[in-house]
Formats: sequence, structure tokens, C-alpha cells
Amino acid sequence: MDPSWAQETSIPHGVSRWDLGVAAVGAVLLVRAGRRQRGTRSEVLFTRTFALPLGLFALAMRIYRVLPPQWDIGVSPPHLSDLAWIVAICALWTRRWWAHSLTHYWGLTLDPRAMLTPALDAPGFPHADFVDFWGQRTLVVWAAIYLA
Repeated sequence: MDPSWAQETSIPHGVSRWDLGVAAVGAVLLVRAGRRQRGTRSEVLFTRTFALPLGLFALAMRIYRVLPPQWDIGVSPPHLSDLAWIVAICALWTRRWWAHSLTHYWGLTLDPRAMLTPALDAPGFPHADFVDFWGQRTLVVWAAIYLA
């Protein structure tokens, strides 16, 4: 392993873990917003507005993943947590009970576990792999928290 590359690798419990702080602050703000909006007309507008950037971000990252330099059959197949963003968008946009249930289950169990014990063998921020890993999981957790 090249030592210069190893120094640029994301360290699971290093200084670059500001991402957990961002996720926590965002979660607190979403809880407050959810309490204020519950049962109002702005709730539907907010959830659909939240679903759009989640979908655009996830779609951009999926396109990035299938480009020739990034495509690797060993890491590119979807994992269960990679499907959570699709269900979260469905829950935010349609408010279907099954999508709510799956978003709560996946967004409050799978993604926080991945965030607390990351197995990310990629360069740190601002590399696309780092942004994909943390961005996708943070947005799904936020969706689950808001829907709760």
C-alpha cells in the first residue's frame, strides 16, 4: 500500500468525523420543523421539497458509480442500505405506510450503524466516495427522523 495514499484515506474515528456533528445538528432542526409543521399544509410542501434533493443527490451518485473509472463489480452492486434512499423518497413524497415503515426501520437502524462504524476505504472529504457515503446516509436518517 502506498503510504501517501494511506494518509489521505478517511479515518473512521478521526478528525474528519465532523459529518456526525452535521448529522446531529440537522436531526435536531428537522425534529423542530416536524413538530411545527405536523398537520399543516406546509408539511406536504416540506416533505416533497425534502424528497427532491434526496432524489437528485442519490441519482447523481448512482450515475457517478456506473462511470467507467468507478465501476467495479465487487463494490458497485447495490446493498440494502443503498435502496433506503428510494424508499425514503417514496415515504416523503407519497406518505405510504409501507414506505414510512421501511424508512423508519432502515433509516434508524442500518444507516446509523454504518455511520457509527464506517467501513469506508476511500479518500476523505471532498472526494465523491466520501460525500456519497455520508450524504446518502445522513439524508436517509434525516428523512426517518422527520417522518417520526
